[in-house]
Amino acid sequence: MSNAPAYTALLAFRSCGTLRPAPFWNLTVAVCPGRVSEWPSHAWPADTEIPSLADREHALAALGFTITRGEEWRWTEDVCTYHGDQLTHVTLLAAVTVQPLGGGAG
Repeated sequence: MSNAPAYTALLAFRSCGTLRPAPFWNLTVAVCPGRVSEWPSHAWPADTEIPSLADREHALAALGFTITRGEEWRWTEDVCTYHGDQLTHVTLLAAVTVQPLGGGAG
C-alpha cells in the first residue's frame, strides 16, 4: 500500500455561470488545505462529449496526478434548480481517488 497522500478528483458537467455561460466538462482535484479557486483543474471545450477515460487520465497527468491503483470512477446525478424554478437541469458528477504522480505531495 502506498503512503502517498490521497485526494479526490471530481468531474462535473457545468451548465451555468457568468464566466463560462456555455456548458462544459470540468475536472478538479480537491486538495486541502487551500482555496477551491487554487485547486488544480482542467476544462474541456463546451462542445466536448463526456471526456473518455483516457482523456481524464491525460488531464490528471497534466495536473500532476494519477488514479490510485484499484480505484474506479463513481458516477452520480442530481437535479439542480437555480433561480427558483426558472432553470432546472440534471448535473452529472463523477469522482475517483487520485494521488500525486511519483507518490509525492500534490
